[in-house]
Amino acid sequence: MSIEQITVGIDDSTGARAAVQWVAHRARTGPMRVELVHAIEWYETEAYWASTRARFEEIGQLITAENDNAVVTLTLRAGSPKQVLLDASERSDLLVIGAHRSRIIRSALSGSLPESIATLAAVPTVVVPDDVVIRDGPIVLGVASGEPDAAVVFGADEAARTGAALSLVAAWQLPVPMGARPVTLAEQPALFREGAELELTDATAIVRAQTPTVSVHAAVAEGSAAQAIADAATSAALVVIGRKHRTTVGGAVFGSTARDLFHRTRTPVCVVPPTWRPAHH
Repeated sequence: MSIEQITVGIDDSTGARAAVQWVAHRARTGPMRVELVHAIEWYETEAYWASTRARFEEIGQLITAENDNAVVTLTLRAGSPKQVLLDASERSDLLVIGAHRSRIIRSALSGSLPESIATLAAVPTVVVPDDVVIRDGPIVLGVASGEPDAAVVFGADEAARTGAALSLVAAWQLPVPMGARPVTLAEQPALFREGAELELTDATAIVRAQTPTVSVHAAVAEGSAAQAIADAATSAALVVIGRKHRTTVGGAVFGSTARDLFHRTRTPVCVVPPTWRPAHH
């Protein structure tokens, strides 16, 4: 079995502690190397660096308590939390960051943006809310039109790795009327539903070809993608969604689904970049 390399952003916040607890739960499934990463202002004293190292090394014991074969290291580096984490994650399979769900725009990581980190990271990024519910359960995969297959491949791999079922969710809704004659598209809602069903069919084929032993459930829901995924995630271990773009511009470009979803669920959400490829493929 390959050894998973995980980078975890850590500070004194409840979100960061939740992220470590989530990784500790994950450590039960197999060997892993975990690098806890903390950014420090360049002007801090040597005494501050020493006390910070002692404090965070103790938190790392949450992981080794679950799996004494897990290797946990701590990196302290001067710089902005966002850049320090992005640099560290380049040598990882997974980046994990904590966030305050009630104010997701401001991260638990010293005021940086979890959205910005998840948008720029080259590896799948798990955002763990500070009120997270950590549990075993199915993996929920949000399937959206026009997205690369990276998220589907990651979701299938994750289900196979944990022995969990994979629940595929595609949502559809009629477009908001933009003018005085909005009726033509709305007269045929079946076309929108059929489009979502086709996306599910394609995603299911990828999963079954790649991980034939994984149990797959597919469902179409009418309404917003964020709400459909959140509804499906009430007993899930993890939600997986794709990222269409590599940009720090907010709103529609990053994807309102991710932002809305962070607000709606206490289940960790993994954002998969479009260029990601698993190491074993």
